[in-house]
Amino acid sequence: MSGSFPEDSLLDLFIFETLQSLQQHETLQPEDINLIFRIMHTIKGSAAVMGYTNISSLAHIMEDLFFYLRGHPDAPYNASELSDLILQGVNFTKLETIKIKNGDHADGDCALLAEELKAYLQFLKTGSAGTSEVRTPEEIALRTDIVHSEADLSKGASARFRAVLR
Repeated sequence: MSGSFPEDSLLDLFIFETLQSLQQHETLQPEDINLIFRIMHTIKGSAAVMGYTNISSLAHIMEDLFFYLRGHPDAPYNASELSDLILQGVNFTKLETIKIKNGDHADGDCALLAEELKAYLQFLKTGSAGTSEVRTPEEIALRTDIVHSEADLSKGASARFRAVLR
């Protein structure tokens, strides 16, 4: 992907840093709130600068969630539920970044997951999910196209998966 244009170098840097940050994120626990917040903050800003609004907006919502948890260390969150939602966000971001790396459009729709993250944040703030119906991770996964690997993505394959953490 390297070329003589500064945009190519910026794109290469964006892809490298985003994938490295996501790899680091996958090893963290929900208790690593400050580090997760910083990772999402960095991805949000980088994606916004590069014009990837779907990645930036999802990272912004995830950042908001961890900003709240940073300021409210006694918030009664369920680590399993939070991990499910965040890992879905990480998977979405990783797949969109792989699309970019392969020269494809980052056109994934994160609206449903963004709605779930906002509802979870609302629940943490008020004890109520508000007007948004909270769906199980299984229901979200059934409505989200996920590709199994970078090789599958380069072949244009599409698959659905369901991840359940216990």
